[in-house]
Amino acid sequence: MKVLLIDPAGAQRYVTHNAGLAYLSSALLARRHEVRVLDMNNYDFSNEEVAAYAAEFKPDWVGASVKTALVSSAEKTMRHIRSLWPHARTLVGGAHIGVTGAGYMSTQDVYEFGLTGEGERAIPDLIEGKDINGIPGLVHYENGAWRVNKTEFIFDLDSLPYPTYRTWERIDRSLFPYLMVHSRGCPYYCTFCSVPKINGRKFRRRSPEGTVFGNEGMQHAVVRVHAIEVVRDLPAEEPARDRMLRISCHRRRATVLHRHVHGAGVGAVVRAGRAYDAHSTMTLHPPAGLCDSCRWQKVVRNTRGSRFSLCRNPELPKYPRLPVTDCRGYERRAPDREAPEAG
Repeated sequence: MKVLLIDPAGAQRYVTHNAGLAYLSSALLARRHEVRVLDMNNYDFSNEEVAAYAAEFKPDWVGASVKTALVSSAEKTMRHIRSLWPHARTLVGGAHIGVTGAGYMSTQDVYEFGLTGEGERAIPDLIEGKDINGIPGLVHYENGAWRVNKTEFIFDLDSLPYPTYRTWERIDRSLFPYLMVHSRGCPYYCTFCSVPKINGRKFRRRSPEGTVFGNEGMQHAVVRVHAIEVVRDLPAEEPARDRMLRISCHRRRATVLHRHVHGAGVGAVVRAGRAYDAHSTMTLHPPAGLCDSCRWQKVVRNTRGSRFSLCRNPELPKYPRLPVTDCRGYERRAPDREAPEAG
């Protein structure tokens, strides 16, 4: 099957690539499906361009990963796709569907299916024609109403393929950290957070070895990446993250960074906001773009070891959205000088 996955455009752009679509891409590739991803949130694809791409690619399925703020944008994109390629079946997943389920599906008219929970196994089962009533987390229309199948979470995370970005039609891996999501679920009840609703209250963890080495091999996974970021959910993960750092930190003898990542051009490993440089060219995390060589930059360091790029030009925002690729106030810093730091 041909599958086209969409990360819709939104107001909060240039944050990171969609790790969920990277995991889903790997799962679909492992089942021998052809996958392509259009990242409208970080690259300038118009709705017309996406629709034309779909008409040329002729996918059997089109899916969208939707956060609440992107609901309207995603629906517009899907309508453009269906206007030029009405033959594809449609699916929506992501955080918004994980929280709202049938409530959202009953208000829209562009998606045939929705998915709550995790899609690495459910979505391949769906497109391969498995019984829809037996697919965990599937939201489907039956007997005049939207129904939600019981969600079943994946506990053996090491069994999942390593996320891949080879399916991205347009990508610059130097713009953002390479996300290493090594756990899912959270038992806490923070009122502002949707993680327990989306990923369950049972804490699940991928082994440090499985996170670092993965199924693709680290060197192939992170080529041309400026930074690797370890994303965690719980403070209780400290022992696992320490173990992961021992595996990946380049300062140790038997290390991934020394044998694999360093040779692939990785700039840093980031652990709980602290950057461990793989080579001297990595000065900040995330990469600040033009700011890293600008005379107006000031590096601000907090008590936890994180560093931020502050702009001292009074005519510009103090904390610009990173990475900065174009700036009217840019002035190159003298090559023999470093940006001042403030604690």
